[in-house]
Amino acid sequence: MTIPQPVIGVGALLIGLLLTFILPPGRRGRYALLGSIAVFVLWVVAAFYLWPLDPRNGWNWVLPGVIAGAVAVVIRDIRRWARYFQNLSYRVRHPYYWYSRFRASRRRRR
Repeated sequence: MTIPQPVIGVGALLIGLLLTFILPPGRRGRYALLGSIAVFVLWVVAAFYLWPLDPRNGWNWVLPGVIAGAVAVVIRDIRRWARYFQNLSYRVRHPYYWYSRFRASRRRRR
């Protein structure tokens, strides 16, 4: 039993859309990199199976797949940043801390 190529392409496209826009992105680190690679590969596979082939150029699906995969990875990284870094603040928030350290370092140099 063989699975028709358009079914594989539509499946890869739907999973790529799901991972890019709907499912929450993973945390930073190793799994985030693996997730980004998986999203990129899914978009390239979808382009391979769904892009109409030109008889003169059999590689015309590569550029749209790579562009779509790169855009999907950027969107996923922006979503990850918005989710995990939106409420972070610097540890020392008071300006007096920064100015006093600057003045102290200038006094020592004289």
